[in-house]
Amino acid sequence: WQPRAHLASAAAYNASNWLLDSGATHHLTTDLNTLALHQPYNGGEEVMTADGTGMPITHTGSALLPTPHRSLTLNDVLYVPNVTKNLISVYKICNTNGVSVEFCPAHFQVKDLSTGVQ
Repeated sequence: WQPRAHLASAAAYNASNWLLDSGATHHLTTDLNTLALHQPYNGGEEVMTADGTGMPITHTGSALLPTPHRSLTLNDVLYVPNVTKNLISVYKICNTNGVSVEFCPAHFQVKDLSTGVQ
């Protein structure tokens, strides 16, 4: 088993931006400073990209993603220096925070499952 991300991009990144990835098994960051708490990663796994390339994981940690209504917790974020975008795993953010994600043609909405607030 390997963490997966379905990103195929060689463009420069903006570390303050996060992208939702419905195929990602883990949250990924390319900037260690985005993690509030982090520790070195001692496992041997790599993140497998859509083209089959493996990229090493050097740290794991957690982060908070501010929203207009509350901050969402990102646990088990993998720091992968070679990744070009910060990715949010839809599966993990929904399960950790009790939210759902609705994809629309030009945008997406994150809804709190207990209150219905977007």
